[in-house]
Amino acid sequence: MEKIKVSELEGDALHWAKAKAEGLVFLTDAKRSTEWADIVEQENIAVSPAYSSGWQATYEKGSDLISTWGETPFKATVRCFIAKKLGFVIEIPAHVHQ
Repeated sequence: MEKIKVSELEGDALHWAKAKAEGLVFLTDAKRSTEWADIVEQENIAVSPAYSSGWQATYEKGSDLISTWGETPFKATVRCFIAKKLGFVIEIPAHVHQ
């Protein structure tokens, strides 16, 4: 296992972490999910265009504030979801992070 910042998750590592945050198992040969709309609704995450470029996803409840950025709405939302569930730095299997 190796540690990686959620903001640096890409490809299989992003999908693996999404599955882990959902309590599922990710298989690298499985179809990758690009669904993020359900996460927005269920987790109360706001998604909007970022000021310079890309997208920003934000979760706020009481004193909890999580804000993440991504090149696409999917990446921003999933990174916010993962940070909310698992933290801003997570451990992933080395074979997933390439």
